[in-house]
Amino acid sequence: MTTARSAVVVAFLAAALAAAACRRTPPPPSPPSPPSPPSPPSPTVAASTAASTSSAGSGSPLARLVPRSPTGPRVACPLSIVPGVSLGPIALGETLDDLKRGGMIVSNVSDSHADVAVPGRADPGTALKVSLCQGKIIEIWMDDLRLGSSCVTYDGKPIANAMPREALETLVGPCTALPARIGGAFERCADGGLHVGHGMGTFLQLRVAPKDFPFDDACAIASDDGASVVLSPKERSSLLRQTLNLGELSKYWHVDRPGRDPLRLVNNPFFAAEPLTMFGSKVVWISEAEAKKGTAFLAISSVVATRTKATVSFSYPIEGVAGTAMFARSGPDEWRLEKATASQR
Repeated sequence: MTTARSAVVVAFLAAALAAAACRRTPPPPSPPSPPSPPSPPSPTVAASTAASTSSAGSGSPLARLVPRSPTGPRVACPLSIVPGVSLGPIALGETLDDLKRGGMIVSNVSDSHADVAVPGRADPGTALKVSLCQGKIIEIWMDDLRLGSSCVTYDGKPIANAMPREALETLVGPCTALPARIGGAFERCADGGLHVGHGMGTFLQLRVAPKDFPFDDACAIASDDGASVVLSPKERSSLLRQTLNLGELSKYWHVDRPGRDPLRLVNNPFFAAEPLTMFGSKVVWISEAEAKKGTAFLAISSVVATRTKATVSFSYPIEGVAGTAMFARSGPDEWRLEKATASQR
């Protein structure tokens, strides 16, 4: 899903990078005492277990994220990286109660984050943080490998604190760069099961997440089970305005032709007849009876929305045009255009 000549500089960069890493991960300060794995756990796409406190629908990726919790004592070393599965003694899909039952120390808990440590281990390098979604752990991360424990391993191979980033990415790769963000950059490695973050100097941040979860907006998308949701008036207005301003539609308006300006918009059950302006003129809302063949009007045929996705279907019959506008949720009551199509048929 959220953003080093001295430990102080590194810690500052770690916080900045974590803040920018994605909207779902606020900047983590210095971690507490942390953990490491025993027998490697592995979350699988299966039915949800009683250990989960998630309320996501059964069809969501989150509901299908089920861990095979570690057996035996949870220890800080080795701090094994298993992309898409676990980091140290923590498995993706577990809950904070699972960790507490395993004897781990959980602190700084919020709805979306927590710090985790193994009792009696003071080494800050083994301190881990987790990102939560409806009670489930969907990401496990360490601020900086450079400050990390000497017991970090990948596929049984030790990872030295000073390992160059290029060498690390060769080991866990293939890796591809994600879009740049404030505070640093990330590479997507191991089919998305591991992300490597870096900023100025030699700072390296490691994040383990399910391979099929997005890096940004992970919780919202993972908990989307495809069920329809009711859109607020503000959301509906935003979707309509963005649809009217689609670049894909602009070439078909032909406002210089008779009957094209002002735009006539057919009343529909999806959008309220609010005041709108197109081509510098007020949009005219008309009834279905007024939408006669051979006249210019825009018709909205459907609006379908889930927790994170919305699709508006439309037609402009005078030009024989039909299309769709697909949106992704970008915040409370906010949607951003992801893709649009408009073509003559």
